[in-house]
Amino acid sequence: MSGIYGMIRRDGGPLDSRDAALLGLPDPQGAAIQLLPVDDRMPGALHRLDADGACTVLVGHVDDSAVLAARLARSPATPPVALARAALSRYAGDLPIHMIGEWSLLHVDRAGRVTLMQSAALRDRIFYAVNGPTIAVAPDLEALSRLPWVGREIDATGLLFAVGRAQLRARNDGRTMLRRVRRLEAGESVTIDGSGVRTARANALTVVPRWQGDFADAVTETERLLRIIVGERMRRAGPCIAMLSGGLDSSTLAWLAAEQRPADAPLWLITSVAPPDCPRDDERHIAGVVASTLGLSTNLLFPDMSVSLYRPADAILYGANGPPMTTRHGMTEPFQRFAAEHGAALMFNGNYGEMTLTAKMPVDTLRRRLRRVAGAVRRGLRSRTAAPSPTGAFNIRLARHRLAAMPDAVTDALAAPMPVEDYPARNGLCGYLPGAAKSLRITTEPYPGAVREDFPYRDLRLLRLFAGFPATFLTHGGMTRSVARHMLQGHLPDSVRLRTSGLPASPDHLDRLRWQAPAARARIAAFRQAGIDDWIDLDWLESALMDVEADGLASYAQGNDVQLTTVAAEYLLSWLGR
Repeated sequence: MSGIYGMIRRDGGPLDSRDAALLGLPDPQGAAIQLLPVDDRMPGALHRLDADGACTVLVGHVDDSAVLAARLARSPATPPVALARAALSRYAGDLPIHMIGEWSLLHVDRAGRVTLMQSAALRDRIFYAVNGPTIAVAPDLEALSRLPWVGREIDATGLLFAVGRAQLRARNDGRTMLRRVRRLEAGESVTIDGSGVRTARANALTVVPRWQGDFADAVTETERLLRIIVGERMRRAGPCIAMLSGGLDSSTLAWLAAEQRPADAPLWLITSVAPPDCPRDDERHIAGVVASTLGLSTNLLFPDMSVSLYRPADAILYGANGPPMTTRHGMTEPFQRFAAEHGAALMFNGNYGEMTLTAKMPVDTLRRRLRRVAGAVRRGLRSRTAAPSPTGAFNIRLARHRLAAMPDAVTDALAAPMPVEDYPARNGLCGYLPGAAKSLRITTEPYPGAVREDFPYRDLRLLRLFAGFPATFLTHGGMTRSVARHMLQGHLPDSVRLRTSGLPASPDHLDRLRWQAPAARARIAAFRQAGIDDWIDLDWLESALMDVEADGLASYAQGNDVQLTTVAAEYLLSWLGR
């Protein structure tokens, strides 16, 4: 898995060579620091600086580096890791606000003080564990669990937070399913020295100035910025893939990628469709219109019939760092297989466009949302003294005895009001639309060794640009998603540009859940034998799978409930068996 692997002895003493080997590090040979930045697909993302008695490791990329260099009075040619060290000295824990990009950072100063930090938009995970003067760092729990002083015993509190819904996850403070291992969130930093461990979180969704131009200027600036964002990613990666559904988000990315790609770098378009003989409609026609307009063709992909929606592939399970709370892993396999076969280094994903380019939330909806959030906070404050109910607080069906005896930290989190992470319209501005904070917390490597999925629409520069637009821009001229539709005029056909609805990314998803329910139910015996019923209500799961087999699914919400519970059981079984 990409990221930073390392061990540090803050007191300068020699590292344990056995622990280093278990973490996958070279023999430290008596050294106090052993660091290994890893990214097999993008070696240009690996940076290290050993100077002035300090060591700095940066994995990832710094965007807008010329602007940051000027602010720090450095040459534009300053290497990224040197720029990061200078910026860390200037901004400390606020660095994620000022150093735009997707990166992980580890800095050890001459006194042995260790700083770990994540960019505002997550690239790779950072997990760490402390054992006296020794600090171990890795981007995955599996590696750290090999250390004898960490171990593999599951911590109930950490696991419950991991499978919780938004309110619960928002109250987590770095816990993982291993008691001695902590996790850094996007925009977070931790400093470890002789006085202990101190954590800070930078709010990268800062207040922005009001846009001074008119709507036409805003459309021009949006296109200019998106060209920069897509272009810089393509120049770093080389051969790229763009996921294309025919919707506004993906079609815009396909258009920009086709125009910004370097002359010697191929670009492939891929579209998720229904398999042969499936009666479900899909997006192949509209995606074909986009591809043809760009002078390209799109590759139609669907999961093999053998791909289980109830049990992700081993690579996905083992690299999940907890029960995977995703229902779309079935599409990951054909996409990743195509990328590997064609030598692609990056896949553009149009997720999160609804926060900026294709936002369609009118002003009155923003105001209603603000009132709704305020009401929820008031209700939460009134109910602080009441015993919270865990019903519906989790993405999976937990065992009844777990629900009946929640750890105190979980009970307190359920009783607390929901944190307000998004910033709706202020003074008539768009503000940061719902989902902005959530989007920044998504890692871009789906599993160890996978081709990265890049999310240009969550770029901090784009989020900040739209936050300063007047909210009326979202429906300018009586048109929803007006910025995108005006920007695409003359570039894509109106059948794409003015489209108002789409189809599911995986058309036969609910059908597959029904067909595969018997095989999933057959796994219940193995779950029981392994003691998974200590965590999951297997009686409910068995009954639910029988109902799915007999009657199918009425909604995606119902399907998610059954699917995620089964996936969690499979994860726990795999963890216990490793």
